[in-house]
Amino acid sequence: MSTKRRTSVGDPRGPRAEGRQKADPAPGTLVSVPGSGDWGTRVRIAVRARDLADAQLRVQVVEARAAGVTWDAIGAALGVTRQAATQRYGKGG
Repeated sequence: MSTKRRTSVGDPRGPRAEGRQKADPAPGTLVSVPGSGDWGTRVRIAVRARDLADAQLRVQVVEARAAGVTWDAIGAALGVTRQAATQRYGKGG
């Protein structure tokens, strides 16, 4: 007896069920919440989040360098070249 195996990703209830219900955003997806304050407040919150993320990233790079991680490896982790990483996070960056 042969069993069919689903190979595609989708709604387990079948193709007709897809698109009928609103899916949750993927992890890491940014969303706007209607009624969550005026646009100015939301922009200030986003700027603060960016500043905190930048500060945390700088701390991680400093710690990586102190642990002997190369600029090549740090650049790769950041998705930039070694030169770009050293310009942004190296001495004077």
